[in-house]
Amino acid sequence: MAKKKPPTSKVERRRAKMTAERQRDAAVDRAVESIRYAVQGSGLCLPSCVLLQRVLAVALPGEPFVLRLGALHVQPHTEDHEVGPIAFDPRGPDGVDGGFHAWLETSDGRVLDPSIAVTLCHEGYTVDPGTYCLDGGRKFTRDGLLFLYEELADLELINVEESEPQLAHLLHMAFTGEPAPVGTVFLDVRFSRP
Repeated sequence: MAKKKPPTSKVERRRAKMTAERQRDAAVDRAVESIRYAVQGSGLCLPSCVLLQRVLAVALPGEPFVLRLGALHVQPHTEDHEVGPIAFDPRGPDGVDGGFHAWLETSDGRVLDPSIAVTLCHEGYTVDPGTYCLDGGRKFTRDGLLFLYEELADLELINVEESEPQLAHLLHMAFTGEPAPVGTVFLDVRFSRP
């Protein structure tokens, strides 16, 4: 089989880039769909992101997706929303028990958030729970809502080792569709500072 010639003209390079982006986006769609089958419900950003990161490492091995931990503030961008602002921010008086958020980021700074639409729909926002965010930067507007993501460097992921058996089952479920045995994912976050 003849080796494919690399694109040489500006138009060929642009077309190749667009094709690669469409293929990447399709792989992300499939990955998000598979982890939503394995991790169902609202308020599950941490297990969703940890599992999605592992699925994407297989589906798109050349494109790292990095887990980010921090705060998310969602504010209605227009006056026609019936629900007010919501914050998932561990810097409040309740700490991480009061809320935090996890998401993935691409190497070029795009936010990939597989779980927020499900959670916002559950909280009363008019969003399609079947969608997910894949946007540029940590600040963007979508569905009339302003999203502000803030990474908190002193948050750390804990209980990974204890969660590995069930994460392995959920990963198998995401890839094969075979139901996972009942188990517990113990993932959580804490502040690394005293």
